Amino acid sequence: MKTTFICLVFLLIAPSIWGQTLLRKNWRYQLEDKPLSYKEVKQLYKSVPQALQQHKKAQLQFGISSGLLLVGGAYTGGRIGHLTATGELEFKQAGIGLGILALGFASSIGLNNKFDRAVTLYNQRKAKKTSFKWEPSQQGIGLKVSF
Repeated sequence: MKTTFICLVFLLIAPSIWGQTLLRKNWRYQLEDKPLSYKEVKQLYKSVPQALQQHKKAQLQFGISSGLLLVGGAYTGGRIGHLTATGELEFKQAGIGLGILALGFASSIGLNNKFDRAVTLYNQRKAKKTSFKWEPSQQGIGLKVSF
């Protein structure tokens, strides 16, 4: 009776012990409703190399798109300032600025999906390590639990 009770309690508690899922909402990370800093998230990803690699790719894409948007916005803003000050519009230089802005927007497409994919890889990897299944016993009648 005691062993049955202990096994039942263990099976009810086990998913909550090992079922720690990482969430990403509005550029903030949470692990079981506890906010995480960027360093803590990176530490978590180190245990799952594929998630870390995906996160690094997303960070690189974020840096490139942010840089292009910043440069393109500054260049276009400079051309608009020049237009208001002198009344002359330089179409070629304004086009260059708008082109850089367009590249920045194009490179930011799918950025959130890459960050979310890293979270998904982390959660899937953890779930595989902590799963258990029922199997028939090899030594007679009964079931065994495999972790």
